Amino acid sequence: KLLREEKDELGEQVLGLKSQVDAQLLTVQKLEEKERALQGSLGGVEKELTLRSQALELNKRKAVEAAQLAEDLKVQLEHVQTRLREIQPCLAESRAAREKESFNLKRAQEDISRLRRKLEKQRKVEVYADADEILQEEIKEYKGYGRMRCSLQCGGLGLDSSCCQLGVWALSELFPS
Repeated sequence: KLLREEKDELGEQVLGLKSQVDAQLLTVQKLEEKERALQGSLGGVEKELTLRSQALELNKRKAVEAAQLAEDLKVQLEHVQTRLREIQPCLAESRAAREKESFNLKRAQEDISRLRRKLEKQRKVEVYADADEILQEEIKEYKGYGRMRCSLQCGGLGLDSSCCQLGVWALSELFPS
């Protein structure tokens, strides 16, 4: 009987140990699965880390290139500003010279116009030696305007005025009343 009790006790211990071993095996399997999952996650994290490192290197290179480009542009800007400062006085001189030339040209054109009028008057004097002939010719020239006014007392318009027989006329445009 003692042996049987001992055997039963040992059997229970074996069953207890067996269930303990099974539980430990199950725990080991779960831990192995977790390990595989963690290793998969670790692989993903390592890949992401590699990609981020590459992106960081690329961004560093771009930052260096951008800094170099900014420096180059700064040097160019300084060069252009220096050139602009050199050119501005020349531009001012050129503008002043152009304005002076324009003024002189306008003045010369006015002088030419004035001299042409004088020449035209002189030609009339040469062509018509007599003052009456000159006045008659001017009347003929300006007759088309119809704005002739008697310069004497009547002040009438046209050749029908009371003073027109005397032949003394003045253009209202030249001698306004």
